[in-house]
Amino acid sequence: MSRKVEVDEYEIFVTASEVLSPSSGGTAIEGYQVTAFISRKDGGGVVGHFLCDVIARGSVHATLDAALDYGEQKARERIAHGFAE
Repeated sequence: MSRKVEVDEYEIFVTASEVLSPSSGGTAIEGYQVTAFISRKDGGGVVGHFLCDVIARGSVHATLDAALDYGEQKARERIAHGFAE
C-alpha cells in the first residue's frame, strides 16, 4: 500500500499500514496510518547532508486513499516550505 510521486527535483514515497483492533470475530481494520519519505532525484541531501526527510505516522485515517492523500499532501507542504518545521 504505497504511492510514489515526483515534485520538481524530489521524489515522494508514501506508505500506509493498517491499524488493527480486536473485535468479536477476530481482528478488524480500524484505519490506516501513513509515513512519507522525501528524497532528491539526484541523490543529494534533502536537509543538510541527510538523504531523506521522513514524515512519521500521524493520525488514523478511515480509508487507504485518505491516508495516502494525507501523506502526499504533507510531503508537498514540507517541500513548498523548504523543510521548515
